[in-house]
Amino acid sequence: MASPHDVSPGRPYSRHDFFSPDVLRVNESQSETSQEMRHYLWNSFNEIKCFLMPDPGTNVREKEGFDGRLADLIDSFKIHLKDFVEQLLSPHKLVIKKMNGLEVTSGQLYNHIREYAEENYKDINTFESGTMLQMNLEYRSSNNVKLAHEEFVKKMELVKED
Repeated sequence: MASPHDVSPGRPYSRHDFFSPDVLRVNESQSETSQEMRHYLWNSFNEIKCFLMPDPGTNVREKEGFDGRLADLIDSFKIHLKDFVEQLLSPHKLVIKKMNGLEVTSGQLYNHIREYAEENYKDINTFESGTMLQMNLEYRSSNNVKLAHEEFVKKMELVKED
């Protein structure tokens, strides 16, 4: 067993496999940021799943400037990465993704994940719990402006054609 929590890498888990809803339950003793984060995480997605990955190896953990090269990953990680990608992109598992009840395109989801990763992992030692929430709010706001602009342009093109 690779984990003290009695779980194995290389298989999918849902949020209920790891913790009960009590873990993300909001209570008054928590800071406002913690409450907002818990509420946001639990309510943003209809379903939360993860694919537990093994340790990628010392080259990743200790190498300054790791840039994602497969050569730096240990073989067991590469095997599980291949399985993860196959499961993620399997045609029979593709579903419309939703965030906060709204359908999102693959590009929007990609940008959301990319912005999250850029913001929160640029310096792992300075992660603040409010950073992700603020970044998500800013992303949603900028994404809504972009979608509104695209809709405006479409409508103006229709008016122009008439």
